[in-house]
Amino acid sequence: VIYGSGYDAGTEDNDESCLNVPGPPCNENGSNENPDNGEGYIYPHPGIHGEADILRSGYDWNDPMMMVTVSEVEDYEMDM
Repeated sequence: VIYGSGYDAGTEDNDESCLNVPGPPCNENGSNENPDNGEGYIYPHPGIHGEADILRSGYDWNDPMMMVTVSEVEDYEMDM
């Protein structure tokens, strides 16, 4: 089992406004109209602070953000 952190892609303003957040929780209406306003690099995501449209109570998280489990599969043949 491997646990992983959440990362910010650095492609949009981190203002938590649905004008800049693509996809959920902004009903897919968010966009990235100002792509030059992002940080431009990937870094550990600081989480949601609830400063605009996205509520901390519903969308914040603490690391780890994902869990990967690798299991052996016996006698598996793939059809080609």
